[in-house]
Amino acid sequence: MKIVGDKASILFADRQARSGLTAPWANGKNGKEYRATMGRKPIGGIFSVGTEEPYRWKDSVQSGPEIRLWALDGIANDLRPWFTKFGGTLYDKRWLPVVEESVRLALSQREVPAQ
Repeated sequence: MKIVGDKASILFADRQARSGLTAPWANGKNGKEYRATMGRKPIGGIFSVGTEEPYRWKDSVQSGPEIRLWALDGIANDLRPWFTKFGGTLYDKRWLPVVEESVRLALSQREVPAQ
């Protein structure tokens, strides 16, 4: 990881959601590990609104509280949010306000560089 930190200018954690027995705080753990590796360089957390299980319908979405928990734990540990959604047709729109709230919160916490 030291070499990655020295050579990379940005790093993204592509752990899109919990599955099986994944701990609810695992996304925040990614943020801590990436921050330790990258110093003050940008780090991002890719999260999905879909379910991440072996048997799933790709247009199904997780519950709002599950999406919020995963996204905000990463954001609280300095991962810049990047959400993914499979397909272009929104059959279930319940996730939209949750993602909007999470991204707005992340943006409100971002430090603005001095000019």
